[in-house]
Amino acid sequence: MAQYTHTSASASAETYERAATVYCRGPLLDAVQRLRIFDDGKHFVDMPMKRDPEDILRAFADLTPGAREDRDRLREFVTEHFSDPGAELEPYTCALGPEVPPFVASGGLRHEGLRAFALALHGLWPTLIRVTSPSVLAAPQRTSALPRRYAMVLPGGRFREAYYWDS
Repeated sequence: MAQYTHTSASASAETYERAATVYCRGPLLDAVQRLRIFDDGKHFVDMPMKRDPEDILRAFADLTPGAREDRDRLREFVTEHFSDPGAELEPYTCALGPEVPPFVASGGLRHEGLRAFALALHGLWPTLIRVTSPSVLAAPQRTSALPRRYAMVLPGGRFREAYYWDS
């Protein structure tokens, strides 16, 4: 698990523009969304690239027109050139205090169902706290994720990024 990292969140506009050629527009994004190779339209844009965007777009252009329109072949292409969504985030270890919250340990919750719920809720924190992977800083042109200086609490599920209203 990652520890606290203080990172510099500086990349040039050109760097983000390079990522945008894959995640925001262009023939690859068009094909992925039009052929619906994923159930969720957000899935693809959350997948970090394994190579630079220019290399991936060249490889996509080198596919035959038939392969670019074949759902299974396109899914294979994406699997070959992209990592799973969330790969740009790492678990974060922080001091959450005692394993059992004091209000539970002191007997403040006598109802067993509420006690179990409180413990389950408390146990979720480690799964929701993430830190940006060093790979985002090393190659920001390969991801749609913006580097963050500090750990963040994520909503969970399909939401693998922090939103301003969550802070």
